[in-house]
Amino acid sequence: ARLGARPALFAALMMGMLALGSMASAEEVDTTPPTVIETVPHDGKTRVRLDKVILAYFSEPDSHAMDRASINTSTVRLHEGEYDPATSTCEASCAVPAVVKYRSGFGKAVLDPNELLKPSTLYTVVVEGASGDINGDALAVKDLAGNPMTQTYTFTFTTMRQLN
Repeated sequence: ARLGARPALFAALMMGMLALGSMASAEEVDTTPPTVIETVPHDGKTRVRLDKVILAYFSEPDSHAMDRASINTSTVRLHEGEYDPATSTCEASCAVPAVVKYRSGFGKAVLDPNELLKPSTLYTVVVEGASGDINGDALAVKDLAGNPMTQTYTFTFTTMRQLN
């Protein structure tokens, strides 16, 4: 009786392994590029506080979805004045030094300017995508599957007159 149980056990183990193998091969490969789905402040907002931290939420909010290394001061930037990502030009001396971090639990980039923003000033935030990037997608925000944002995302806001 003991010998008869071994082939049945072997057959059951083989069926289980085949089932696991087919489940693994059925997993979908992520080919969807991330996008920016929300910003704080929102595009066009006025009277933004001078000490405001800027946020960009991504379409892949899972804590393991975005490539943290691709979210940095080269790919998420703050510019003073209007900024045209197609020509990489702005109307003023526009780079604003800031710290950029990725908060994985919320799927957001956090841009924290090093100093208070200037009062009554228009600012543009740029989140780099791969379109028009002369370095290919080297300077684009990516997910962990390596999919870069396809389009550069920009939004603007204007600060309040003074910090209350």
